[in-house]
Amino acid sequence: MNLDPAAALLGLLLCGNAGLFVPALIARIPEHDPPAYGAVAARPHLAVTGALVAGIAGLLVGAVTGLDWPLIFLLPLVPVSVALAVVDLHTHLLPTAVVRPVQIGVVLLGTASALLDDDLPALGRAAIGGLVVLAFFHALWWIHAAGMGYGDVRLAAALGFALGYVGWAALVIGVYGAFLVFGLGGLAVALVRWDKSRLKASYPFGPFLLAGRWRASSWGSRSGAISRRGEPSGSPYAHERLVPCFVGSPRASPTARPWSRSWRGCLPMSG
Repeated sequence: MNLDPAAALLGLLLCGNAGLFVPALIARIPEHDPPAYGAVAARPHLAVTGALVAGIAGLLVGAVTGLDWPLIFLLPLVPVSVALAVVDLHTHLLPTAVVRPVQIGVVLLGTASALLDDDLPALGRAAIGGLVVLAFFHALWWIHAAGMGYGDVRLAAALGFALGYVGWAALVIGVYGAFLVFGLGGLAVALVRWDKSRLKASYPFGPFLLAGRWRASSWGSRSGAISRRGEPSGSPYAHERLVPCFVGSPRASPTARPWSRSWRGCLPMSG
Protein backbone atom coordinates (compact mmCIF):
# COMPACT_ATOMS: atom_id res chain seq x y z
CA MET A 1 0.00 0.00 0.00
CA ASN A 2 1.45 3.35 -1.06
CA LEU A 3 0.77 6.32 1.19
CA ASP A 4 0.56 9.82 -0.24
CA PRO A 5 2.30 12.36 2.03
CA ALA A 6 0.92 15.36 0.11
CA ALA A 7 -2.67 14.14 0.48
CA ALA A 8 -1.99 13.26 4.13
CA LEU A 9 -0.81 16.81 4.79
CA LEU A 10 -3.83 18.21 2.97
CA GLY A 11 -6.18 16.06 5.04
CA LEU A 12 -4.43 17.04 8.25
CA LEU A 13 -4.62 20.76 7.53
CA LEU A 14 -8.17 20.88 6.17
CA CYS A 15 -9.76 18.56 8.70
CA GLY A 16 -7.71 19.84 11.61
CA ASN A 17 -8.77 23.43 10.93
CA ALA A 18 -12.38 22.38 10.33
CA GLY A 19 -12.31 20.48 13.62
CA LEU A 20 -11.85 23.78 15.43
CA PHE A 21 -15.43 24.63 14.40
CA VAL A 22 -16.97 21.49 15.94
CA PRO A 23 -18.35 23.49 18.91
CA ALA A 24 -19.84 26.07 16.53
CA LEU A 25 -21.54 23.33 14.49
CA ILE A 26 -23.00 21.71 17.59
CA ALA A 27 -24.19 25.07 18.92
CA ARG A 28 -26.13 25.70 15.68
CA ILE A 29 -28.21 22.52 16.04
CA PRO A 30 -31.84 23.47 16.79
CA GLU A 31 -32.40 23.12 20.53
CA HIS A 32 -34.81 20.68 22.10
CA ASP A 33 -35.43 20.10 25.77
CA PRO A 34 -33.80 17.70 26.30
CA PRO A 35 -31.12 17.69 25.04
CA ALA A 36 -29.35 21.02 25.34
CA TYR A 37 -26.85 21.09 22.50
CA GLY A 38 -25.53 24.43 23.68
CA ALA A 39 -24.25 22.79 26.85
CA VAL A 40 -22.45 20.15 24.77
CA ALA A 41 -20.90 22.84 22.56
CA ALA A 42 -19.67 24.70 25.63
CA ARG A 43 -17.69 21.78 27.01
CA PRO A 44 -14.08 22.78 27.78
CA HIS A 45 -11.34 22.04 25.26
CA LEU A 46 -13.85 20.73 22.71
CA ALA A 47 -12.40 22.82 19.88
CA VAL A 48 -8.86 21.56 20.50
CA THR A 49 -10.03 17.97 20.88
CA GLY A 50 -12.13 18.23 17.74
CA ALA A 51 -9.20 19.64 15.78
CA LEU A 52 -6.87 16.90 17.02
CA VAL A 53 -9.23 14.01 16.27
CA ALA A 54 -10.36 15.42 12.93
CA GLY A 55 -6.78 16.20 11.92
CA ILE A 56 -5.57 12.67 12.61
CA ALA A 57 -8.54 11.13 10.80
CA GLY A 58 -8.05 13.48 7.85
CA LEU A 59 -4.36 12.61 7.70
CA LEU A 60 -5.09 8.87 7.54
CA VAL A 61 -7.83 9.21 4.95
CA GLY A 62 -5.72 11.51 2.79
CA ALA A 63 -2.65 9.29 3.04
CA VAL A 64 -4.56 6.20 1.87
CA THR A 65 -6.81 7.85 -0.71
CA GLY A 66 -4.18 10.06 -2.32
CA LEU A 67 -4.83 13.30 -4.19
CA ASP A 68 -7.90 11.98 -5.92
CA TRP A 69 -11.50 13.05 -6.46
CA PRO A 70 -13.04 10.95 -3.63
CA LEU A 71 -11.44 13.37 -1.18
CA ILE A 72 -14.14 15.90 -2.06
CA PHE A 73 -16.66 13.89 -0.05
CA LEU A 74 -14.41 11.89 2.30
CA LEU A 75 -12.67 14.87 3.90
CA PRO A 76 -15.79 16.98 4.61
CA LEU A 77 -17.24 13.95 6.40
CA VAL A 78 -14.43 14.00 8.96
CA PRO A 79 -15.22 17.10 11.07
CA VAL A 80 -18.96 16.51 10.79
CA SER A 81 -18.41 12.95 12.01
CA VAL A 82 -16.49 14.28 15.00
CA ALA A 83 -19.34 16.65 15.84
CA LEU A 84 -21.94 13.89 15.55
CA ALA A 85 -19.87 11.56 17.72
CA VAL A 86 -19.61 14.21 20.44
CA VAL A 87 -23.33 14.93 20.32
CA ASP A 88 -24.31 11.27 20.43
CA LEU A 89 -21.85 10.55 23.22
CA HIS A 90 -23.42 13.19 25.47
CA THR A 91 -27.09 13.10 24.41
CA HIS A 92 -27.60 9.60 22.91
CA LEU A 93 -29.13 11.33 19.89
CA LEU A 94 -28.08 11.94 16.29
CA PRO A 95 -30.04 15.05 15.25
CA THR A 96 -31.78 14.88 11.90
CA ALA A 97 -30.86 18.53 11.32
CA VAL A 98 -27.25 17.37 10.86
CA VAL A 99 -27.63 13.80 9.59
CA ARG A 100 -30.00 14.68 6.74
CA PRO A 101 -27.63 17.23 5.14
CA VAL A 102 -24.84 14.69 5.56
CA GLN A 103 -26.86 12.13 3.59
CA ILE A 104 -27.57 14.59 0.78
CA GLY A 105 -24.02 15.95 0.71
CA VAL A 106 -22.38 12.53 0.58
CA VAL A 107 -24.59 11.40 -2.31
CA LEU A 108 -24.13 14.61 -4.32
CA LEU A 109 -20.36 14.88 -3.78
CA GLY A 110 -19.89 11.14 -4.26
CA THR A 111 -21.73 11.35 -7.57
CA ALA A 112 -19.59 14.32 -8.62
CA SER A 113 -16.45 12.40 -7.67
CA ALA A 114 -17.48 9.38 -9.74
CA LEU A 115 -18.29 11.52 -12.78
CA LEU A 116 -15.09 13.57 -12.55
CA ASP A 117 -13.02 10.44 -12.02
CA ASP A 118 -14.89 8.48 -14.72
CA ASP A 119 -15.57 5.76 -12.15
CA LEU A 120 -19.25 4.88 -12.48
CA PRO A 121 -18.73 1.36 -11.04
CA ALA A 122 -17.73 3.03 -7.76
CA LEU A 123 -20.95 5.05 -7.81
CA GLY A 124 -23.00 1.92 -8.38
CA ARG A 125 -21.16 0.16 -5.57
CA ALA A 126 -21.82 3.14 -3.30
CA ALA A 127 -25.54 3.10 -4.07
CA ILE A 128 -25.78 -0.62 -3.36
CA GLY A 129 -23.73 -0.24 -0.18
CA GLY A 130 -25.93 2.56 1.09
CA LEU A 131 -29.15 0.65 0.40
CA VAL A 132 -27.87 -2.59 1.92
CA VAL A 133 -26.65 -0.88 5.09
CA LEU A 134 -29.88 1.12 5.32
CA ALA A 135 -31.95 -2.06 5.05
CA PHE A 136 -29.77 -3.87 7.59
CA PHE A 137 -29.91 -1.11 10.21
CA HIS A 138 -33.61 -0.48 9.60
CA ALA A 139 -34.25 -4.16 10.30
CA LEU A 140 -32.26 -3.93 13.54
CA TRP A 141 -34.22 -0.83 14.55
CA TRP A 142 -37.53 -2.49 13.66
CA ILE A 143 -36.68 -5.60 15.68
CA HIS A 144 -35.45 -3.73 18.74
CA ALA A 145 -36.16 -0.01 18.55
CA ALA A 146 -35.17 0.49 22.17
CA GLY A 147 -31.62 -0.56 21.39
CA MET A 148 -31.02 1.74 18.42
CA GLY A 149 -32.31 5.16 17.50
CA TYR A 150 -33.42 5.97 13.97
CA GLY A 151 -30.66 8.56 13.78
CA ASP A 152 -28.24 5.61 13.71
CA VAL A 153 -30.16 4.19 10.75
CA ARG A 154 -29.98 7.46 8.81
CA LEU A 155 -26.30 7.90 9.55
CA ALA A 156 -25.52 4.29 8.64
CA ALA A 157 -27.06 4.81 5.20
CA ALA A 158 -24.76 7.76 4.48
CA LEU A 159 -21.69 5.93 5.76
CA GLY A 160 -22.69 2.82 3.80
CA PHE A 161 -22.70 4.92 0.63
CA ALA A 162 -19.22 6.31 1.40
CA LEU A 163 -17.80 2.91 2.34
CA GLY A 164 -19.36 1.26 -0.69
CA TYR A 165 -17.64 3.83 -2.89
CA VAL A 166 -14.32 2.95 -1.26
CA GLY A 167 -14.83 -0.79 -1.78
CA TRP A 168 -16.67 -3.91 -0.64
CA ALA A 169 -13.97 -4.78 1.89
CA ALA A 170 -14.22 -1.33 3.44
CA LEU A 171 -18.00 -1.72 3.71
CA VAL A 172 -17.73 -5.02 5.57
CA ILE A 173 -14.90 -3.82 7.80
CA GLY A 174 -16.72 -0.59 8.62
CA VAL A 175 -20.01 -2.20 9.64
CA TYR A 176 -18.51 -5.22 11.38
CA GLY A 177 -15.87 -3.09 13.07
CA ALA A 178 -18.53 -0.78 14.52
CA PHE A 179 -20.34 -3.67 16.23
CA LEU A 180 -17.07 -5.26 17.34
CA VAL A 181 -15.74 -2.08 18.96
CA PHE A 182 -19.16 -1.36 20.46
CA GLY A 183 -19.32 -4.80 22.07
CA LEU A 184 -15.74 -4.79 23.27
CA GLY A 185 -16.15 -1.27 24.66
CA GLY A 186 -19.14 -2.26 26.77
CA LEU A 187 -17.34 -5.37 27.99
CA ALA A 188 -14.26 -3.34 28.90
CA VAL A 189 -16.32 -0.88 30.96
CA ALA A 190 -18.00 -3.74 32.80
CA LEU A 191 -14.66 -5.40 33.57
CA VAL A 192 -12.93 -2.20 34.67
CA ARG A 193 -15.78 -1.26 36.99
CA TRP A 194 -16.48 -4.91 37.89
CA ASP A 195 -20.18 -4.32 37.42
CA LYS A 196 -22.22 -6.81 35.38
CA SER A 197 -25.11 -4.34 35.15
CA ARG A 198 -22.93 -2.27 32.80
CA LEU A 199 -23.44 -4.97 30.17
CA LYS A 200 -27.13 -4.06 30.10
CA ALA A 201 -26.59 -0.31 30.19
CA SER A 202 -27.50 1.92 27.28
CA TYR A 203 -24.58 3.26 25.23
CA PRO A 204 -24.65 5.51 22.16
CA PHE A 205 -23.89 3.57 19.00
CA GLY A 206 -23.12 6.53 16.74
CA PRO A 207 -19.51 7.08 17.88
CA PHE A 208 -18.70 3.41 17.29
CA LEU A 209 -20.38 3.48 13.89
CA LEU A 210 -18.31 6.50 12.92
CA ALA A 211 -15.13 4.95 14.33
CA GLY A 212 -15.71 1.81 12.27
CA ARG A 213 -16.28 3.91 9.18
CA TRP A 214 -13.02 5.84 9.50
CA ARG A 215 -11.08 2.73 10.46
CA ALA A 216 -12.26 1.12 7.24
CA SER A 217 -11.41 4.20 5.17
CA SER A 218 -7.89 4.37 6.55
CA TRP A 219 -7.35 0.64 6.08
CA GLY A 220 -6.43 1.15 2.47
CA SER A 221 -9.04 -1.31 1.25
CA ARG A 222 -9.01 0.09 -2.23
CA SER A 223 -6.07 -2.26 -2.90
CA GLY A 224 -3.43 0.41 -2.61
CA ALA A 225 -3.31 3.77 -4.29
CA ILE A 226 -6.48 4.84 -6.03
CA SER A 227 -4.47 5.91 -9.03
CA ARG A 228 -3.95 2.29 -10.06
CA ARG A 229 -7.64 1.40 -10.39
CA GLY A 230 -7.74 1.72 -14.14
CA GLU A 231 -4.75 -0.55 -14.86
CA PRO A 232 -5.58 -4.14 -15.82
CA SER A 233 -3.78 -6.85 -13.89
CA GLY A 234 -1.58 -7.68 -16.88
CA SER A 235 -0.54 -4.09 -17.51
CA PRO A 236 3.18 -3.32 -17.14
CA TYR A 237 2.11 -0.36 -14.98
CA ALA A 238 -0.25 -2.33 -12.72
CA HIS A 239 2.26 -2.37 -9.85
CA GLU A 240 4.05 0.88 -10.53
CA ARG A 241 3.67 4.14 -8.63
CA LEU A 242 1.54 6.41 -10.77
CA VAL A 243 1.85 10.15 -10.39
CA PRO A 244 -0.54 13.04 -11.13
CA CYS A 245 -0.35 14.85 -14.42
CA PHE A 246 -2.50 17.16 -16.50
CA VAL A 247 -3.81 16.17 -19.89
CA GLY A 248 -1.29 17.16 -22.52
CA SER A 249 1.75 16.56 -20.34
CA PRO A 250 4.48 14.20 -21.61
CA ARG A 251 3.25 11.46 -19.27
CA ALA A 252 -0.46 11.70 -20.05
CA SER A 253 -1.96 8.65 -21.72
CA PRO A 254 -4.39 8.86 -24.67
CA THR A 255 -7.28 7.92 -22.34
CA ALA A 256 -6.93 11.06 -20.21
CA ARG A 257 -10.01 13.29 -20.36
CA PRO A 258 -9.49 16.94 -21.33
CA TRP A 259 -11.84 18.24 -18.65
CA SER A 260 -10.43 16.50 -15.62
CA ARG A 261 -7.17 15.91 -13.88
CA SER A 262 -6.25 12.37 -14.85
CA TRP A 263 -4.65 10.14 -12.23
CA ARG A 264 -5.27 6.75 -13.79
CA GLY A 265 -4.19 7.95 -17.23
CA CYS A 266 -0.64 8.97 -16.30
CA LEU A 267 2.40 6.86 -16.93
CA PRO A 268 4.76 6.07 -14.07
CA MET A 269 7.87 8.10 -13.50
CA SER A 270 11.02 6.54 -14.83
CA GLY A 271 13.50 5.36 -12.24
